[in-house]
Amino acid sequence: MSRRDSADPMSEAQARRILRAEARRTRLLMALSLPCAFLLYLGFQIWLLDRPLGESLISAALILCGVGLVQYLFFGPVWIRRPGGPLVEARVERVGTSGSRDEVVVLRRGDVSVRVVMPRGTSGFRRGDTVLVCPRLDYGNSMGLVVPEHVSSTRPVLTVRGSAA
Repeated sequence: MSRRDSADPMSEAQARRILRAEARRTRLLMALSLPCAFLLYLGFQIWLLDRPLGESLISAALILCGVGLVQYLFFGPVWIRRPGGPLVEARVERVGTSGSRDEVVVLRRGDVSVRVVMPRGTSGFRRGDTVLVCPRLDYGNSMGLVVPEHVSSTRPVLTVRGSAA
């Protein structure tokens, strides 16, 4: 049985490049949603509410600023806001499936064990695999998990939320 991941683990520099590229892509998608929301709200104000253009522009700009701030601070995970944060190495302790057939992985680092449900389309984790998470391995918080090369996944970095194992 070939253990390519154990013999040739992903370097931290390569993981950081992947993490930064995915964070850039996600921030771009978040930023592109703001002009769409702005134009929709502006159209709603002018067309349905018959408000003047100047008044509509001011209220739409204020709402856009609020929505952008909330989206960045509360909906953007920490690894997207600070992709240069610390990368922590963790080992896959157990692999199983949940009731909805999603892959469940238990990650361990020292005395901390975290249970993570992987998104649909992710499969191939094996016991003993090494993964990198950003910013830290902890339950109750979202983290960016850099997927090893041998694992099939929809994205190279997954946003996952850990729970107590």
